[in-house]
Amino acid sequence: MRWTDGVQPFSKNPLVGNVRGTAVRAAAAPFDCNLGEWVRAVQADGGRCSWVVAFQGSAEPLAAALRADPLSPGPPPSGEQLMMAAPPITAVLQIDESRAVDQIAANLRQIRDGQHTGGLLMGLSGGLDSAVLSTLVVRALGKDALHICYLRERDNETDSERKARLMAEWLGVNLEVDDIAEAIRQRGLYSPLIMRLIGLSRFINRHVIHGAHRLVSGETPFMTTLLQDRFEGKPIKRFFYNQTVRKVEGAFNGRQLYRREVLEQKARQRNALMIGAGNRSEVLTGWFVKDGVDDFPHSPLAGLYKTQVCQLARYLDLPQEIIDQAPSPDMMRGVTDEVALGLDYDRIDLVLDAIERDGPDSELIDAGLTQPQIDMVREMHRRSEWKRNPDHPPPPADGSIRGGLRVN
Repeated sequence: MRWTDGVQPFSKNPLVGNVRGTAVRAAAAPFDCNLGEWVRAVQADGGRCSWVVAFQGSAEPLAAALRADPLSPGPPPSGEQLMMAAPPITAVLQIDESRAVDQIAANLRQIRDGQHTGGLLMGLSGGLDSAVLSTLVVRALGKDALHICYLRERDNETDSERKARLMAEWLGVNLEVDDIAEAIRQRGLYSPLIMRLIGLSRFINRHVIHGAHRLVSGETPFMTTLLQDRFEGKPIKRFFYNQTVRKVEGAFNGRQLYRREVLEQKARQRNALMIGAGNRSEVLTGWFVKDGVDDFPHSPLAGLYKTQVCQLARYLDLPQEIIDQAPSPDMMRGVTDEVALGLDYDRIDLVLDAIERDGPDSELIDAGLTQPQIDMVREMHRRSEWKRNPDHPPPPADGSIRGGLRVN
């Protein structure tokens, strides 16, 4: 084991970040270490210095090396202790929660002007984003200023309504529930054969449709929907797409647009302002329906990455069940955001952040991402440019490197 002493920052790689303290002792182990995959700072030696340990894969070999090292500055940790205290790879994206909440609260007070005597109205899906936004509204304006609606339909996850009711009860706000399945059926959005199959099985949704499309096209169905010239000059791929994913996309978009129509009608009836819960990750990847329920002009969370919205959820002490659930569009049972996008938000957000600050791929590879993952998110961002609305007002809280909220 070789020790090198120095002062912070430990690494110039912004994805590793700084280790705060008067001194840093870095362990350079004689086996494969990846600085970006995990960074460990274990306080030792009476707090006078810190261990900074970087490793990839199992922590136990590194822990064993520390235990055998006569130069260790104190009782070395076990592999389990190293793993338990490991910060997430998205630690570099962490924000000052209090400042973010204050900025969003100020914006909510501003947009609730005298013209909207009915307060603010939003859909409550049972998911994390709408739970965070509804909580912020109640904190900023009080319970009487918020109207929340849950729109039930055939393809919702079985526990979505229960989670929406859980959040409404936790907030102390009445939840209006409408069943829109029949209206969607009358619009023919459930009629295509592929849509009838979707209503039958999570396995078909998650594995057959997505798997078959990836086998034929080499990419996720969502990636294909971002193309405006889909499979030009490739008749076999185009035929398969037209018979499957195109019909699913049409039904998905149609249902989202109808949801917005219903919510806007309710807002007009109450003289309320409609707000949306879309986040920065969705905006920059195109993971929303243009002019749908996640594309409202007033979207207070649209400046925060998904991982930062999760950070706010913990800060606001939302019910643990809401925090722990897998993000989902709730429009196709069994299909989570990770399945649809092809990658989890931790890694998506790191790539999006690198895109926004013009960071090199080498940083992301040091953080444990693969080149295909990086290329996929970069392509997602490039293809989705046409969906972003430049006329939307800037969001109140900016989680980017330029926004002034970052703490690392």
